[in-house]
Amino acid sequence: MEVTEPTTDHAFILSTVWEARSVALRGLIAGLCVAAATAIAALVTGEFDDTHWRVIATSLGFSLFSAFGASGDALRRQTADWRVTLGKATAGAALTGFVLLVLAVWFRDDSETLWRAFGVAGLLALSGSHASLVLRAHRRDDTPLVSALVWTSIVTSVFDTVVGDVAIIGTVDDVSDGFVRLVAVVLVIMVLSTVLAPLARKVAGTPVRVETDAFGGRPAALTLAGLADEVAAAASRLDAARTAADAHREAAALRELAARARR
Repeated sequence: MEVTEPTTDHAFILSTVWEARSVALRGLIAGLCVAAATAIAALVTGEFDDTHWRVIATSLGFSLFSAFGASGDALRRQTADWRVTLGKATAGAALTGFVLLVLAVWFRDDSETLWRAFGVAGLLALSGSHASLVLRAHRRDDTPLVSALVWTSIVTSVFDTVVGDVAIIGTVDDVSDGFVRLVAVVLVIMVLSTVLAPLARKVAGTPVRVETDAFGGRPAALTLAGLADEVAAAASRLDAARTAADAHREAAALRELAARARR
C-alpha cells in the first residue's frame, strides 16, 4: 500500500492551500510589523500625531481582518455544504470591515454612521471567524457532549453578536441591568464552551484531527510509520472501550485514517 506519495490532485490541493495560508500569514506579519515600526518611530522622535495613529490602526486592522478572513476561507475550501456559505460570508465581512476601517480612519473619522457600520461588520467577522474555527474542528465521530459544546459556543456567540450589533446601531436606547447581566453570562458560557470542546474531545479519546491547521494547511502525506502508530493507538483505545458508542467512535476514526491512507 502506497501512502507516502500524494496524488497529483492532492498535490495541487496542498499547493493551493499552502499558497492561501502563506498570503494570510504574510498579511498578519506585515500588519504587525508596520504597526510596531510606526510606534517605535513615533516614540523615538517624540512626535505622535494623527498620521501615526492612523497608520497603526490600519496596520493592526489589516492583521486582524486577515486572520478573520483566512479562517472563513479555510472553512469554505474544506466543506461542501451550508458551511461554504458561512465561510464566504465570514471572508466578505472581514473584507468589508477592513474597508470601512480605512474609510473611517483616513477619510471620514468624524462620521458616526461609518464607525457604526465598521463596528457591525467587525463583530460579524469576529463571530463568523469563531464559528468557522469551531466548525472546522467539529467531527462526525465527536461525542454528544462535544457536539453540544460546539453548538452551544456557536449559538451563544451569535446571540452576543446580534445584541452587540443592535447596540452599535443604536436601535435600543434603554436596556435593563438584568439584560446586561444576561449578555455577560452568555458571553462567559460562549468562552467556556469554546475552550471545553477540544478538552472534552481529548478526554473522550477522540483522535486529534491533524489534516489541517488554523489556516487550512495540510501536513505531509501519511507515512507507513505514522500509519502504524495511529493504528496501534486506535487498537489501544478499542481495548479500553467500555460502551458501543466508544467502539463506534473508534471505528469512525479508523475509517477516516483509511481514507487518508488512500490519498
